[in-house]
Amino acid sequence: MGEELILTFRTRDTQYLPTSKQTLDVIVTEPNGEKQSHSVVTDQNGEGQIVMTPSQQGVYQVRAVNGDNVDVQTVFAVSARIAELEDIQPNIQLMKSLVEQVSQQDVESIWISEHEDVQPIIHNKAKRTVLKREPRPLALAPLWFIVLSPLLMAAVLVRRRNGGR
Repeated sequence: MGEELILTFRTRDTQYLPTSKQTLDVIVTEPNGEKQSHSVVTDQNGEGQIVMTPSQQGVYQVRAVNGDNVDVQTVFAVSARIAELEDIQPNIQLMKSLVEQVSQQDVESIWISEHEDVQPIIHNKAKRTVLKREPRPLALAPLWFIVLSPLLMAAVLVRRRNGGR
């Protein structure tokens, strides 16, 4: 919010080649409902640009219309960034206090620093269960097919004998 924003529009023909000198009527709808109208003419690369500075926080809607029945819409959001969130750093004191709280709950845990050569401790209750594998002979796999095949053939023969297809 309050920073310059460049909206770029690209026009292409049916072969996806850039089309120059196309006039686009662009309508930018602000979060409060106000509409800004712009007219953009594309360059030889098929690109046209609008420079704007959003003044409100929220969702902006952009609609580009060309006389050749081209109607394209998109949205983007603008938020007021907090300077401390631009470069997020871990809070080491908070992490250490969390480790201390967890260690008080009968869980073995230690703080592992980047510079220490400490192996992690695995909790003794952390286990993975694996189902027991039961091998089955391959000869039993198509057993259902062998049992049902004569019944299926009998049904087909009875139906054909009575004039069915």
